[in-house]
Amino acid sequence: MKNPGSFAAPKRLAGADRRLRERGTAALEFALVAPLLLLLIGGVANYGWAMWSAGALSNAVSQGAYYSFLKGTTVSADAIESFVQSASGLSGVTATVTTPAWYCVSGTNPTTLAAAASSTTACSDGTMPGLYSAITATYTSPTFMPMFDALKVTQTAEVRLQ
Repeated sequence: MKNPGSFAAPKRLAGADRRLRERGTAALEFALVAPLLLLLIGGVANYGWAMWSAGALSNAVSQGAYYSFLKGTTVSADAIESFVQSASGLSGVTATVTTPAWYCVSGTNPTTLAAAASSTTACSDGTMPGLYSAITATYTSPTFMPMFDALKVTQTAEVRLQ
């Protein structure tokens, strides 16, 4: 016979207590993993934005090279810089243009430009120098999380004007 003063918890109450304990464990596990997950997502977002910025900057430099090619020897450095900055769609782009200048092409892979003595003096390989425009654009990608450094993206292009 049961003692009237004792109380036995129904099985239903014991199951509810177990579910509450499991919820607490899940919340604790989430609290431990969430900062690492957010850090990972922030790093991926930072890198993704920097890569997108590199693509936009590359496109702008390419358009600037094409613009200078179309304008030819009458193109000004300021016009190309302005064109590259507006074509990028990014704020804070720094464009540096050396145009027009006489250069000799040296090397095979990758080719590089070497300053020529004059337009009438042959290059070391016997070819005549060409009039080139060199474009360099730089952009510092913003960070989404303060613990990451800003990524600096640089793109360059050289185009022969004549």
